[in-house]
Amino acid sequence: MSHPPWSDDGMFAKILSRRRFASMLPFLAASPRVPRWESVAHRIAPTLPVHQSQDPVARVFLGSMMQKEPVPLFYQGGSTPGAFRRFRPVSLYRLFPGGPIYAHGFCLLRQESRTLRLDRVRLG
Repeated sequence: MSHPPWSDDGMFAKILSRRRFASMLPFLAASPRVPRWESVAHRIAPTLPVHQSQDPVARVFLGSMMQKEPVPLFYQGGSTPGAFRRFRPVSLYRLFPGGPIYAHGFCLLRQESRTLRLDRVRLG
């Protein structure tokens, strides 16, 4: 007897790829843009706000949030890795205790809201 892909027989369900998940839900597959899982992870998972840190990059971001000034940086990720950008952080958080710190804010290069992982940031 074949079980549907979401059946777990008492165990945790298998993690599905985005394409496989979209193929199971016709209305999602028909959508012109399926969101990347990383871009929605902070909306799904509970977050742990970061108010203080020993990490020097996080301290610069926290200071920037207090002064409402953009941070000049080089980001080793995204569509243009290593590009210089200015980023105005709004919040710092972790997805789990001891995990990497993320910064959510506004990228002045892209003129859009972005989420950066701080271990991929080099200050400019």
